[in-house]
Amino acid sequence: MKRISTPFLIFVVCPPPFQEKLIDGELPYVDERYRTRSYGEGRLVEIMERCWVYEPEKRATIFEVVEFLRETLAEHKRREVAGARR
Repeated sequence: MKRISTPFLIFVVCPPPFQEKLIDGELPYVDERYRTRSYGEGRLVEIMERCWVYEPEKRATIFEVVEFLRETLAEHKRREVAGARR
């Protein structure tokens, strides 16, 4: 098994076969229906994938994740209010 600089959790949480896939750039499978079923689910898939980026300088930081989730929540609330007015 290759040992290179990767996120700590890859080696703690993932068994070796999955470690190799992640190191080779293969992301976990996400059912495509989650991307379009609702606004919130689509946004969660988007941020999860940004967190899974192998190269640390391209991966979302915790600050970006928090801001992304705050923006998503605000937009979700805006959509709820707009939907209730109809």
